[in-house]
Amino acid sequence: MENNPLISIVIPTYEMLGDGVYFLDLNLKNIKNQTYKNFEVIVTDHSVGLEIEHLCIDYSKELNIKYIRNEKNRGESSSNMNNGIINCSGDIIKILMQDDYFYDNNSLHQIVNIFNKNKDIKWLVSSCVYGNKDGVVMGQFKPQYSNNIINGENKIGPPCLLTIKNESPLLFNEDLIWMMDCEYYKRYFDKCGEPFILNENHIFVTQHKNQVTNLITQERKNKEVELIQKTYDNN
Repeated sequence: MENNPLISIVIPTYEMLGDGVYFLDLNLKNIKNQTYKNFEVIVTDHSVGLEIEHLCIDYSKELNIKYIRNEKNRGESSSNMNNGIINCSGDIIKILMQDDYFYDNNSLHQIVNIFNKNKDIKWLVSSCVYGNKDGVVMGQFKPQYSNNIINGENKIGPPCLLTIKNESPLLFNEDLIWMMDCEYYKRYFDKCGEPFILNENHIFVTQHKNQVTNLITQERKNKEVELIQKTYDNN
């Protein structure tokens, strides 16, 4: 890996019940302020309307944005995430969610330094702060791996804390939404061992009523738990 590797920042997007443009605009502003500049932004868009596309066109004057209108499996976040991953050109893939953003202007720089100094690292998770839509911090979170993660004990946190090396990267299970991250982390652990934990707070995780986790039905959650248990009971 070069000392100045290209980072691909993957952001799966959708209307988010009217909040989509607001959150993506905030996200792209924070990306623009990063001190590390060798990156591309992959926006894979499940929206029906054109608002997010128009926002990306505006930002393309300042950022290296690859906008992809994705009409496949609308409403399935794992599918949209995978579309972003397979379109990455960078040596490193940084996952961001639409409503989460960089908390520190040096975040990308510090992540690159970790990968440059530790050539064997395949996946990394950063610590974060979390708060409301107005950016008010309500707490912080330090990730760790749990051997019980496949049963939903997610001590790593949401996918926006994740950075992976772009070497045959794993894709998310497209049958899952609520448990997509837990099952993905389990497979990365099985392939590469525990993640590197970056203790500095690099991400602001927004908690709000329109986030996916608050909109999933209990029936869908139960089905996903059953699916995972059957899959791993048979292994």
